[in-house]
Amino acid sequence: MAFSDTSTDLVWVQCKPCKKCYQQTDPIFDPSKSETYKAANCFSQACKIIKENSCKKTSLSLKCQYNETYMDGSVSYGDVGQETFTFDTNVKNSRFGLNNIIFGCSREYKGNFEPKSAGIVGLGNGVASLTSQLGTVIHNKFSYRLSHEPNISSLLYSGTNDTVSTLGTVSTPLKSRNSLSPYYLSLYGMTVAGKRLNFVNPFGSAGNIILDTSTTLTLIPTYFYNKLESLVAAQINLRPFPIKTSLNKGVKFCYQTTPSTFKAPQIIVHFAGADIALNQYNTFVLIDGLMCFTFNVDDRVPVFVNIAQANFLVGIDRQKKVVSFKPTDCSKLQ
Repeated sequence: MAFSDTSTDLVWVQCKPCKKCYQQTDPIFDPSKSETYKAANCFSQACKIIKENSCKKTSLSLKCQYNETYMDGSVSYGDVGQETFTFDTNVKNSRFGLNNIIFGCSREYKGNFEPKSAGIVGLGNGVASLTSQLGTVIHNKFSYRLSHEPNISSLLYSGTNDTVSTLGTVSTPLKSRNSLSPYYLSLYGMTVAGKRLNFVNPFGSAGNIILDTSTTLTLIPTYFYNKLESLVAAQINLRPFPIKTSLNKGVKFCYQTTPSTFKAPQIIVHFAGADIALNQYNTFVLIDGLMCFTFNVDDRVPVFVNIAQANFLVGIDRQKKVVSFKPTDCSKLQ
């Protein structure tokens, strides 16, 4: 199992020998025991498509290495290689393999990581992502569903059988900037209890927020966050709990209550051509006995994150440049 990340490209897993790796539950991949693994050298095409490779003018024999830094400051470092990847299909007990998938063999990792995950599957817009490497094999489209239940696995689908186009689906144009990794959507505003906040961003109205499956808190500019928090708080008949720095979860706004008795207002997110209703499990999360708001401040680039996408079937059609959302009870789909 690995985390999917729509905001980055690199696919990587922990590999033996591992110098500084996080504690992984499943066995760590050992490339020395694989008959199909190939290490990439600095002059190979595999190395050239990795943006963060460490190669400079050097000998042909020098192996290609990467150094990937993420938004939260975590870093994965290791070798670039190629391997045969095997994928499940929608037919029971059926699989298919693809040769020479380019990926990172992580030898060192700095930061916190989930022990159940072997690494990260980059699904971004760049050439090194898994979706770009699969390309026409999956008809340049894929979909995923994220559960708000921590014990329910999130699933990734690909190809024509997973088009999100049935009743209840809304779609919004997919934007990109200079072939950069993230997928961008166009956020127009948000509504709480019938009161709409229009979103104004220095980047303009087209392609002004990143669609990201790896980040937890939805990030918005300070001016917009302050107005949104005020509207949400006005609908909750409780006094906000003072946040201490020791909580250290990145949240700004919490209530001392329980999920069963807490009631949060619905937030309608207005994208270009698509209105998405966020319910309580999208907007508040239980942290250290507190119900905390899953939005936070970032005055760089806004980000629409995994908790906000929970209980939606999300489809990305890279060819038509469209993202679709369908409300789905992901806890019942295994």
